[in-house]
Amino acid sequence: MHPTLNLRPVLSPESMQARPTLRFQILAVEVMEGKTPTFDIGDREALVLDASFPEIDENVHPMRRATETCEVFVFGVSQAGHSVVARVAGFMPHFYVELSRVVTIDVIKKAVGEIRRKYGLPQSAIRVALEDRRRAYGWVPAPDNTHKVATFQFACLKFHNSWLLRNVAYKFSEKATDIVALRCLTETPDVSEERVAVSEKFLAAHNLKPSGWCQIQACSYDIVLSTARTTVSQVEIRTCTGVPKPLERASIAPLVIAAVDIEAHSHDFRSFPDATVPGDKITFIGTTF
Repeated sequence: MHPTLNLRPVLSPESMQARPTLRFQILAVEVMEGKTPTFDIGDREALVLDASFPEIDENVHPMRRATETCEVFVFGVSQAGHSVVARVAGFMPHFYVELSRVVTIDVIKKAVGEIRRKYGLPQSAIRVALEDRRRAYGWVPAPDNTHKVATFQFACLKFHNSWLLRNVAYKFSEKATDIVALRCLTETPDVSEERVAVSEKFLAAHNLKPSGWCQIQACSYDIVLSTARTTVSQVEIRTCTGVPKPLERASIAPLVIAAVDIEAHSHDFRSFPDATVPGDKITFIGTTF
């Protein structure tokens, strides 16, 4: 008897042609930068290759890293038990810089302009906006009402990928000497939220909850062709930031849970097995669904 390759309910291609509203429970959120490799899901040999999402290559030239855009992969399972991945384009992670008499919005815009020119970036790669926000720490009463918390002016800097966010946050925090507008400052900019994971920023921006339910309205997405897939999910779609919405639902999707175990043997029966040591071998890999 042939082994079962898919433990989920069968999904007919016809049921997705009309691009119906998708509702699924979120299992994971992954942020990818650059071009993700694609494959033909109809190619059975491609499905058993030892392949995964590519790891970030730290040796890539900064000019190339700075120009890449990010894509957010939202993995989930529908109420019917079908696996879903929504590839969301256009999301821009951010951090904040509190304004002061020294660190003004003009100084920040000048620094951002220098960084754009340094990496050859378009205007849209880094966006700057003013926001009135409460400080994340301490308690300062509002001038007009001591029972309320005061708000302060912040510059919100948004980036088209997380590498650029981390790089620019470091330059602001350290008053980088290669950026004239920062090097001349007499105080260090107060940077916040630069260490919050991009996946968490994405969930918060869309009012989504980890393990909560997500809804994508009918016809607000494109179905990825079977010849250009990046995952083996039954449903793979592409949409834009702002489209995924929270869905209040108390039920749990029918998950497929796999328990995986691996046994290995060491040549001397005492040391921990090491793949680089002759005689150390993997003896068993098992999966139970």
